[in-house]
This record gives sequence, C-alpha cells and structure tokens, in this order.
Amino acid sequence: RRVPAEAGGGSLAVVLTEWPVWLTAAWRCQDTSGAGAPVGPDGTRELRRLSAVCAAQGRELLVDLSHLPASDTAEMLARVYALEIQPDWWLLPAQADAPAWQACEGLIARADPHCRGILLALERADPVQLQLAARRPRVRGIVVAHAILGDAPQAWSAGHMPAELMVQQIAERLRNIRNMWASQRQFAAELRGGTP
Repeated sequence: RRVPAEAGGGSLAVVLTEWPVWLTAAWRCQDTSGAGAPVGPDGTRELRRLSAVCAAQGRELLVDLSHLPASDTAEMLARVYALEIQPDWWLLPAQADAPAWQACEGLIARADPHCRGILLALERADPVQLQLAARRPRVRGIVVAHAILGDAPQAWSAGHMPAELMVQQIAERLRNIRNMWASQRQFAAELRGGTP
C-alpha cells in the first residue's frame, strides 16, 4: 500500500498506525535524470521519514525503482543505501542481462545482507526476462502490471469486446505468466540443487 505524500498533514506515524502492521509501506522513486540523489531534497526527506516510521513500528518498507530506466538501477540502489536506508524489499525493473542482475544483487548483499529480497516489475510477458530473474536467488517474485492487460481493456471500452471475454483474456494472461514463472523458478532451483 502506498502512502500519500500529504498523509495525515505531516503525521505519517499516525497514518501508518491505522494500517495493520503486516501491510508493507511502499515508496516510489521517480526518474530524476541523473540529478545526483534518488529524488530532490523533499523526496529524500520523505523517504528518510517513511523509513524511520516503518522501523519504529516494525513495519516493512519496499522501495520501488520500477519506473526508472533499468540501466540506472544499480546506481539508484547505491544512492538509497548511501542515505543509510535499508529497505526490506526492492521493486526493480527487468534487467538487461545476468551481469546487471548480479550487480544489483551484489550491492544489496554488501549493504544489507538481511534484505528480504527483490520483486521483479514485469511490464510484458517476456520469457527471457522471467528466465533471467528466476535464476537470481534474491528475486523472490514478480509484480505484473500491463503484462496481463494487453489490448483487452481498450477493446472493451470501445465496445468491441464483452466484459466477460475481457476478464477471461486477462485471467488467461495471468495464468500463463504464473506458469512461466513457476517453471523457470523450478528449473533454477534444480540447477542450484534446492527448492524454489
């Protein structure tokens, strides 16, 4: 669940106490085009504040870098850790290749070996992206966004498709992605001699 920037008129701790403690708070990093910080000064303060409140309440924090270019991911991980913030979870865009994933995992392992892990933000049902991520031990799962929608919502809103068919198509895409992920995780586990 995301925390609105204006939450509670400045009393973020009060707002978060209204949530069950098992809900993870998420903070999204916006693209700053190499500004030298994860975001401007206001965003840095917001992230530090959210991190401190989550730590005080025993609540997990996810930092979302999925809206940044994949080539900037490792640099942004390092910048967040330079703020002495250790998120429980990272939501990352698909990386170009195994070395890019290794760079991200290496940064996390050095800065916070107790990090819960990485979630892959999957924008499209790409078997190669799934395979690369599934083989990384710190990638724990996927977050599907537009990958399950395709053009079904546009066809439905234009009146070219009944709602039932739209739901069926989206559900089928979700099943396909789930099955691809599960098979890739199983294969990766077998390569490592363990379990997914």
